[in-house]
Amino acid sequence: MTSQFVTSTLVMLVQIAVLGGVFLLARRFMRSKRRLGSAGPIVVGRDGSATIPVFATFTGLKGLSPWIAIASNNLNPLLRFGPLGMEFKVIRKRAVEYANIASVEVRTGPGTVNLCFVFNDSPFTFSANVGDEASAGEILPRLPQSVSRGPLAKRLERPVVLN
Repeated sequence: MTSQFVTSTLVMLVQIAVLGGVFLLARRFMRSKRRLGSAGPIVVGRDGSATIPVFATFTGLKGLSPWIAIASNNLNPLLRFGPLGMEFKVIRKRAVEYANIASVEVRTGPGTVNLCFVFNDSPFTFSANVGDEASAGEILPRLPQSVSRGPLAKRLERPVVLN
């Protein structure tokens, strides 16, 4: 009888500890939803290309949620808008002409703002974490008007003097 009491008491204490740990982890994740801010200033090269500072880049699949990535890069991400197209790096560096960009949308989540690009000639998508909506608003005017913009992208885009 005593061994059953001890066993059931230990099981109950372990369950309480596990539930308490889950509660503390959930509370910590809820508090960590701080905004990242800008990743830095946009650097404009001599040829007119603009290197956009980003926190991370992601590759996804068309038709899936833009929050689901099949590859990511937060070590040395790249996003650059040149005179003829966009250059980016997730796993390897890739260049895409503006005519091949179907659309760009801004997606916001807890502590993140992503520019999500969909391409005409590829089953893959590209997303870049730019940090905040102000940064997204500065970046979007650097894309030609021929690139379709989603509702939030249209709302955030504001005229910026291009260097």
